[in-house]
Amino acid sequence: MSKIVIKKKGKQQMEQAETIKHLMDSEQKFRLLLETSLDAVLVGLSDGSIAAANIIACEMMGHQEKELNNTGISELFDHDDPRVPIFLAEQANTGIARGELFLRKGDGSIFPAELSASEFEDSGGYKFTVLIIRVLTKRKCLQNALHNANQKISTVLTSITDIYFTWDRKGRFTDLNQQAEVVMGKGRDEVIGKRLAELFPKTKKEYMQFYWTAMANDSHMFFDALFLFGRWFEAHAYPSDDGLSVYFKDITKRKRAEKALRLKTQNLEEVNAALKVLLKQLEASKGDIEGKILSNVRELVLPNIESLKNSNLSSRQLSLLNIVESNLNNIVSSFLPLLKLKHHNLTPKRN
Repeated sequence: MSKIVIKKKGKQQMEQAETIKHLMDSEQKFRLLLETSLDAVLVGLSDGSIAAANIIACEMMGHQEKELNNTGISELFDHDDPRVPIFLAEQANTGIARGELFLRKGDGSIFPAELSASEFEDSGGYKFTVLIIRVLTKRKCLQNALHNANQKISTVLTSITDIYFTWDRKGRFTDLNQQAEVVMGKGRDEVIGKRLAELFPKTKKEYMQFYWTAMANDSHMFFDALFLFGRWFEAHAYPSDDGLSVYFKDITKRKRAEKALRLKTQNLEEVNAALKVLLKQLEASKGDIEGKILSNVRELVLPNIESLKNSNLSSRQLSLLNIVESNLNNIVSSFLPLLKLKHHNLTPKRN
């Protein structure tokens, strides 16, 4: 154990020395405590002075043990911390106090710590206080980081335009964001502690099964088209030890766009089918027209040309008639190539 330095200044110092001597002689457990404790330990007397400190306390406070012996316990506190008077008052009134306070090192720097103070009085009437200190710097940083992260998450969940809510293992609402309140049409106080079936008795059983399956299987569930509250949602359910976290992404606009696209596609398919029918009808009409033209040429025009050839025509007239017949055949054959295949010779056979 670190050497205990005892103040010896007048009567008060002699009384302190006697108290410390009695303490150390009669209570061996305090010596063991100082030597083996993993925390900082200070032993204080009833007048507020420090009688002993272990090595960890000296290192934590940035003082040698001699310096601590010349320092009162009150001087270790940062008195700008409003929790200090409360802690000291509790310790004075009850003999026991716990709290998280800011302490001041020897170089004046401030650090957060967890303190527990216990007052003892032995059979001889000697009073002393044991102060145990634990640095909270790392833990406090983690707590602050966690708090800030939770604050950010809470802010995000509150501000997003999608729905977020949580259930406990019995399917009761434990939390929800503002958008969930808006879409459900119910305030937070109306929802917390209630089940979905209580709030909305007409909820489809398949939707309820979606949630229970996620919790029962302890696995993420995804529902790509959930229709609730008059809107379409893409739903994700994430199970945890506490229950279920559910995230709804509003896809109503997408579903409406998909429906509009389906209608347009259907209309285009109907128009395409109608065009095919019309083309078939036009093709059939074209065949009828071609047939009529061919019939008229064969029955009305070519016979007359043939008659003229057999009449008393001059060489010039016959030549012109042959040109007319040849041109007529060219016109008809270029206009109706398919019919020409069916009717190899437009000129009627001679009897």
